[in-house]
Amino acid sequence: MRFFPASLLLLSAPAWAGSISAPGVIGGPESGAATPNVASIHYNPAALGALPGTHVLFDTQLSKIHVEATATRNEGIDPNTQEPYTVATADALVPVFVLGATTSLLDDRLTFGIGASDAFVGGGDYSGGEKNPPPYTGHQRYAGVTTKIITLAVTPAVGITLADGIHVGAGASWVYDSISAFQASDALGNEGLGFGEDAAYGNDSYLEIDATGSHWGWNAGIFIDRFELAQVGLSYSAPSQFSTAGTGTVYAAEFVGGVDVPAKTTVEIPLPGVIRGGIASQVNEKLRLEVGFEYQQWSACCGDQDGDIVIGLTNEDGNAIGQDDGVTLSLSDTQYSPRRLWNAMNLLAVVGYEASDKLWVGGRASYNQNAVPDFAVSATNLDFESIGGGLAARYQVAGPVSLGLGFMKFFPFERVIKNAAWDVRDDDDAAYRDERFSPVNPYKASTNGTYTATNNTLGIRLQVDL
Repeated sequence: MRFFPASLLLLSAPAWAGSISAPGVIGGPESGAATPNVASIHYNPAALGALPGTHVLFDTQLSKIHVEATATRNEGIDPNTQEPYTVATADALVPVFVLGATTSLLDDRLTFGIGASDAFVGGGDYSGGEKNPPPYTGHQRYAGVTTKIITLAVTPAVGITLADGIHVGAGASWVYDSISAFQASDALGNEGLGFGEDAAYGNDSYLEIDATGSHWGWNAGIFIDRFELAQVGLSYSAPSQFSTAGTGTVYAAEFVGGVDVPAKTTVEIPLPGVIRGGIASQVNEKLRLEVGFEYQQWSACCGDQDGDIVIGLTNEDGNAIGQDDGVTLSLSDTQYSPRRLWNAMNLLAVVGYEASDKLWVGGRASYNQNAVPDFAVSATNLDFESIGGGLAARYQVAGPVSLGLGFMKFFPFERVIKNAAWDVRDDDDAAYRDERFSPVNPYKASTNGTYTATNNTLGIRLQVDL
């Protein structure tokens, strides 16, 4: 028997755009497309051309994120307990860093740099830990009990000075990809309601995945610094695709076999192109101002079904999981986690001041926009609109070595979700329907609800300028 196209189990991997999983700040609060420092390898490789000498930088921003989610599915009542759902919470410490070095070559006409960073990370843990062991009775279990995505990009880049004050540059990235996830599914659409007093959530099945892989990307840009009062940078990072393969386990409920099936898995996630720009002004020898933007082209890569996260799921022989594996209802060997994402714009303003020969102080204000439409939000497809800012300072401690410390706080706006597209039943909501987005049974995701979050970020920098 072939089950629904969405199948018995659907991995709902996150579509995090970056503004909540990490605030989009790599290389410190002053970094942007018009900032010539080592982080230019990520933001705008052309700015490397304006960076004489040799420089080494390690900068990490550690974000402490807390998310709270409510649900109105079944009018907010758990059919297993007849009690209101409790608020689901997730806490995460998310590091975003850059480690790199640059050096000038050919009479300052060519600068080479190499850096590593983890620009795309995300996920959440709604398991409740020891307080809520399997079968994970919280209402977020169909959106994803746990999900963790990590990427690590290694990027060699060059900046070339075409004429005084005019620079171009490009970089190529090899990106290591990793995903781990654990999710429940509700094959009968009854909140896992089992048969008998001791069978609560007995109809839930589970899918566990661990997969790794790699992909390639590139970026390029232009930087003009002929005038102290106006330095301009513009760059483009090309679209790419997170791509992994690995292993998994299907834990099938009793009513479909009650077996554990080892599986082969693949996960592919399209990632957007990004346009960055900035204008900086060295007002005087001590004061520098900069404004910038980051335009994430999510709609181009992920605005329709082509942007869906695609999960391959087979048994160890490469065949669809079915009766030969002890599962009564066959599983589709291709699963989908739907995404219908919007473009997003992040804005920044930076002020920096050289208080002395050894001390720099600065501040940053940011506005980060959503990539995820209101109707598409869930615990693992989550991105908050937010405003925030922070302060930072660096001090030259010895010779060419500087240490820096910063703190940023972001205020995500509350998200109220209505007409969730994966559970649309009324004809009046036809505009939200989609053959992948709006499955009938089995249900795999939470529906309407309210999502709130907090995000505090601590930054630490070690810098060597020779």
